[in-house]
Amino acid sequence: MKQLWIIYKNEMVFLLFIGGLFLWGTVATALAFMNRENVVLIGKTQNSYQLIDEEKKDPLEVENFIRHFIALTLNFDEESYKRHISLSGDLMTKSLWKKKKPEFKEMMNFIKEFKVIQSSELLGIKKIKSNKYEAKIRSYLYKKGVLKEKNKFILLSLTGNKRSYANPWRYSVTNVEVK
Repeated sequence: MKQLWIIYKNEMVFLLFIGGLFLWGTVATALAFMNRENVVLIGKTQNSYQLIDEEKKDPLEVENFIRHFIALTLNFDEESYKRHISLSGDLMTKSLWKKKKPEFKEMMNFIKEFKVIQSSELLGIKKIKSNKYEAKIRSYLYKKGVLKEKNKFILLSLTGNKRSYANPWRYSVTNVEVK
């Protein structure tokens, strides 16, 4: 046995090294698959900030989600429009995003051509049904040196979803109607 070790010492050390690497790779892969994505969302409540998790439902989360969605979709200029719409697309269901994407592209061309700037002010949110909300907004549109002010109602339908880094909210928008 001692002679085998002397003769095959280098080969055995090499095989032990390869075996150790294989074991390390297997354990690292198994741990990577077991590691779950953890989304952390810190929300503002009436008087403070808090960690929002899956178990605890915050009654203001729907309102904050709607505020965030409207801020992304209705406050933009030529430079920020594409980024804002992309971020708001993460808050929509895939089917709504497919439906709205051509409208957003057409709007992007309009904004670039006329150097449009729009800002909006949320005046109120009202719950209509269990998953439908009505948001009253006042929008300010600056186009070709002219400022136009207009009040609008936006009807939003929401559905629940699992939080992710793209959409850290508990909700997704399934339908949007502007009246």
